[in-house]
Amino acid sequence: MYLYIVRHGEPDYATDTLTELGQRQAEAVSHRMAASRIEEIYASPMGRARQTAAPTAKLLGLPVTVENWAEELGRESQTSYPDGKMKNIFMVPTTLLASQENSAIDMESSLTACPGLSENGFISRFQYVSDGVDGLIERHGYRRNDRGFYQAVEPNDKRIALFCHAGLTRVVLSHVFNIPYQMIGSRFLAWFTGVTVIRFKHDVEAGAEVAPYLYSFGDVGHLQGDPH
Repeated sequence: MYLYIVRHGEPDYATDTLTELGQRQAEAVSHRMAASRIEEIYASPMGRARQTAAPTAKLLGLPVTVENWAEELGRESQTSYPDGKMKNIFMVPTTLLASQENSAIDMESSLTACPGLSENGFISRFQYVSDGVDGLIERHGYRRNDRGFYQAVEPNDKRIALFCHAGLTRVVLSHVFNIPYQMIGSRFLAWFTGVTVIRFKHDVEAGAEVAPYLYSFGDVGHLQGDPH
């Protein structure tokens, strides 16, 4: 199974819609999705994500299923760390969030111990998103196990697309690949309509344990010739 994660096009954040450029970006990525043989389309409930998914849905003649857990992070992504001024977690440099003692591989302790990640419900939102993406993955044949890998319950090479957001994508990658969030939050940024591809092996027997592969991150090759 291939999970394509697509960031929305350039937005007008005030109205939660796409700009004219964002619409062109959405049209461009729709052809990329068609060439990738996408079979199912999912989207965040937010307007900018659904508008980005619309051209792909029209081109492929597919419905868009809204996944509420895929909504972009809001107030819970704000932190006062380290200077007391509220700011987006994604804007706090990794060098400040991470230190030797709070960069442990164990995700629960690292999230809890890391300064700046324990404010405003971030940890509970991280779990909500993690449960949501695991639910989507399981519906397509792969169930997360206690070791942080995935059981290939029904191995398949289906291709699905999720249109969502930059912050949301960071959380998904942190969870799926077991990467401590403070090591990814301010380092990974997909540009507008950037395409991230995660592969779950299909050439295995049912019940096999698989570790997903990151095939690409934030690829914007479809925007050739258009300013971005």
